[in-house]
Amino acid sequence: MSEGSCYFLLLADTVASVASVTHLVIIGVDRFVAITRPYYYPQLATKRRTLVVIACIWIYSLLWAALMLFKWEEPSQTSIKVRSFNDTRFCSSVNTFYYTSLISAVFIVPLFIMIITYSVILRVAIKQAKAIAALEIGQKHGQRRKRRELKATSTVMVVFLAFVICWLPNCIITITSLWYPQQFRKLRETSQTLFEFIYITFAQLLPPFNSCLNPLIYAVFNRFFREAFKAVLAKIFNKPTKFVDLDKSAAYWERSARGSLEMSVNFPNL
Repeated sequence: MSEGSCYFLLLADTVASVASVTHLVIIGVDRFVAITRPYYYPQLATKRRTLVVIACIWIYSLLWAALMLFKWEEPSQTSIKVRSFNDTRFCSSVNTFYYTSLISAVFIVPLFIMIITYSVILRVAIKQAKAIAALEIGQKHGQRRKRRELKATSTVMVVFLAFVICWLPNCIITITSLWYPQQFRKLRETSQTLFEFIYITFAQLLPPFNSCLNPLIYAVFNRFFREAFKAVLAKIFNKPTKFVDLDKSAAYWERSARGSLEMSVNFPNL
């Protein structure tokens, strides 16, 4: 592995990781505003503002990647190096203060933001599910109510738990390896297999898997997202589709945000 490819790999990984987590936070804030301020949301979430937010997310991600190029403890030195272990060459970036700051700003702070936003979304969704159930009559009253509450609860919890499971172990391992490197060095020397399993699973696989998992979660729990996703694919491959029209769907969502309890229950997290 060359030094150039090492730079590209670590920079691309940082940009993708920061962008992925930040998008999750913005989605949570977006749903928080849509549910708690339904009359204000259509004026706030315009197409232009959405594009500006997306651009800011990528600029923010690129900034964090650029800050990795030099060692924060010694700015005159580069932090990215190609190292060798047992005839295997791998990329390494020993930048303790940088990664500590990165994890604090990109994971810890977003984690608390998501806890607050998704807790409110969950509370409002369950409250609205009960309000809708109270209007229903007949023998299916109890069953429908339980289904709505379960759907509202499970959707929000699955998204949040997936984020925590995929990212928390990685952050703990990274911080530990930076501040207590002797422990990981000892583990690598005594049990190479266990070390590789921990590194590959929690550092290489789970974080990017979270980005792959979210669309599947949305598709399973939300019919609107499934239809919109199919419409996007059909548009990309230039094929006729019987699925939803994206412009009409967006207009429908704006109308729903103003006062539809049903939409808030079925669509609590996107």
